[in-house]
Amino acid sequence: MNINEFDQIWRHENEFFTMENSQEFWDSAASNFNHRVNDNNNTSHNTKADELLDFLELRNILNAETKVLDIGCGPGRYSSEFAKRANHITAIDISSKMIQFAKQNTASEYIERAYYETADWKILDLSAKGWQKKYDLVFASMTPGISSSDTLLKMCEASKGYCFMSGCIDRKDKVADQLYRAISGIEPMRRGKNLYYALNILFLSGYYPEIIYHDTEIEQVLTIEQAIKSYDAMLKMRKQTSPDMTNRITGYLESIATDGLITEKWQAKVAWILWKV
Repeated sequence: MNINEFDQIWRHENEFFTMENSQEFWDSAASNFNHRVNDNNNTSHNTKADELLDFLELRNILNAETKVLDIGCGPGRYSSEFAKRANHITAIDISSKMIQFAKQNTASEYIERAYYETADWKILDLSAKGWQKKYDLVFASMTPGISSSDTLLKMCEASKGYCFMSGCIDRKDKVADQLYRAISGIEPMRRGKNLYYALNILFLSGYYPEIIYHDTEIEQVLTIEQAIKSYDAMLKMRKQTSPDMTNRITGYLESIATDGLITEKWQAKVAWILWKV
């Protein structure tokens, strides 16, 4: 298969997730994502973030001279740390609320090193921005913003050094998967295909990425109200909608709640992909 064939399949599969690249969807999710970033009890998630930053520093990819572009920065889990460790960080996200949280999560003494902008990577014009070959590291962690050969290879156009992306090869969400089966009557779609297409496109484009796999487990406790909002958005994103959808979700969550709380556990195999431009 050639690059165009992989790209066509990749784009076709992303059609099933129409809301993943919408500002409205990510604005609605911003508060929950920000809670995860600032949850001091989420030691597993925080440890993995530290491991990734150490991984980049040990290879001298991240240092006091590095200029970083963070695509799909969310509430700033990494951009806030890049501001401490790098020379400059440009961080973009399709969600203005994510950008607001990212700014808040960047320590005041480092904020001058950081530039935050609400932007859609899919349509961003690197030439107009003056971002071609500007950054030592172009970084995209767990973001649906990289969803085609164009968005992937645009990372290489912006980099004069390295590119990094990460994503789930496989993931199981205890509550979300059970809810999806109960509402739709079918098994959740398996994750990880995006990285498969990305790797093949990179190989065919002449790059030789380094791949490292990690097993991770994350737990989050939500109120029923928070969970209803989150899972309602998830099912709409997967095009599972019906007039009584919210009522069905509410009924299911109330049946499994403990003291009005829902505990979601994620088990995932995550791939880190690093390549030199």
